[in-house]
Amino acid sequence: MSMKRDIDKMFRNLEKDMKSEVSKQAMNDKHEIVCPECDKNRKISFKNGKGKCPKCGSTITLDLNWE
Repeated sequence: MSMKRDIDKMFRNLEKDMKSEVSKQAMNDKHEIVCPECDKNRKISFKNGKGKCPKCGSTITLDLNWE
């Protein structure tokens, strides 16, 4: 039984590490999203999870929920 718990723990840690790395990359990349202010589909560059709409100048915070 101990081996199963060790394997489960290993997979939980692997999942946590993968989500962390993907989040880090996504928070510093360019994404095509709908701007909440001008309601248009825009390509927005994010740095540390913060971006600015190139048309209206609205500040956008990227929120990643892993559920």
